[in-house]
Amino acid sequence: MKRNILALMVTLLLYAPAFADDAAPPSRQTLDLDDCVEIALSRNPEITAARGSVSAAEAVLGQARTADNPSLSFSSSWTTQRTASTSVTDDSFSSSVGLSQLVTDWGKTHAAVKQKASARDRVAFQARGTVIDVIYDVRESYYQLLKAQGAVEVAEETLELNDIQLAQAMAFFDVGAVSKYDVTTARVAQGRARLTLIQAKTDMADALVALKTAMGVPESADFEIEDVRQVYVIDIEPEEALERALANRPDLLAVKAQEDVSRAALTVSRLGNTPELSLTGSYSWGDTQFTGNDSWRTGVTLSFSLYDGGLQSQKTTEARANLQVAEANTDAARNDVMKEVQQAWLGYRDSLESVQVAQAAFGLAEENLDIATGRYRVGVGSPVEVQDATQQFSEAKNEYLGELYDHLIAVAALHHVVGGDIQ
Repeated sequence: MKRNILALMVTLLLYAPAFADDAAPPSRQTLDLDDCVEIALSRNPEITAARGSVSAAEAVLGQARTADNPSLSFSSSWTTQRTASTSVTDDSFSSSVGLSQLVTDWGKTHAAVKQKASARDRVAFQARGTVIDVIYDVRESYYQLLKAQGAVEVAEETLELNDIQLAQAMAFFDVGAVSKYDVTTARVAQGRARLTLIQAKTDMADALVALKTAMGVPESADFEIEDVRQVYVIDIEPEEALERALANRPDLLAVKAQEDVSRAALTVSRLGNTPELSLTGSYSWGDTQFTGNDSWRTGVTLSFSLYDGGLQSQKTTEARANLQVAEANTDAARNDVMKEVQQAWLGYRDSLESVQVAQAAFGLAEENLDIATGRYRVGVGSPVEVQDATQQFSEAKNEYLGELYDHLIAVAALHHVVGGDIQ
């Protein structure tokens, strides 16, 4: 546990990415997924806030630890008094140095430090969860942008095919080989293809905005991203994925840390009225002059509450109830993790099968398009046949690219729900 917390602290507080000073990508720069993630780690405001939260929690823990340290104080004063009847002025000096050291409070300070340490751990796990969430958001947005770019690619290809079909129909019409119906059919298809392309480009622009926002650079100039058209096979069974998630999920670990906070708070409450034993000492000097008339004082102080009207008992009852709530929240969080892992694994498995089926269908549609356009070119096919084949080709390629990028999103989601990349 201590090694995990140290790793979190180092990651969040000492991380210095290369884009720290100039993370906004310049105009038309081509970025890959790792570039986008690196920029997000330095520029996303949620990660900046997480780092601040960890620093604050560490400081609170440090404050609790100071209760065991000695305290040293100094004071000095000067007063002057003038008597009107005698016109005599009297000066008075007083200075002192005090030292206090807690000897024991029967475990109350130790319990308070443990409570703050657990609270620090909870914040650190939450911060790590924020990092993982941001990385997943960037990956998802990246693949969604690729998906939108794929739709633009298909729309442009479809428009080009319709342009070719229109030119062919007009050439046949000019020589009287076909009727005006072939030309108007081709023009209608061309218009629809242009509308589809306009919408696809708008969706692509929206997807780019989403990616820049996930990276934390919404004001940056537009940039291009490298395409990824690869199927990933993750060699992991659902049982192993669940085991990793239960051990690594930062949100679950944060809930468990909150349970530790509540347990330590109950201990602190139970020790609320325990005695406190302290050593004190002081040295003072001063009289009519700044120096002189010095004296020493040392002592032992024992303090405790005789009766508080039942206040501490009620605090203990509250702390016990809060611990029950925290334990129930841990069980609920564990159930949520189990559900999310199962859903993510099933989604990944289905995406792997779907992309293979869609790829095969796309191959067949491409073959049908070649056959239909070839038949029309030699004058034995019809424009309806060509348009149907073109439509099937466009839908099949769109579906294939959509399934491919959905597969990549499913892979990213599986990594996300287990609490980090699956090695």
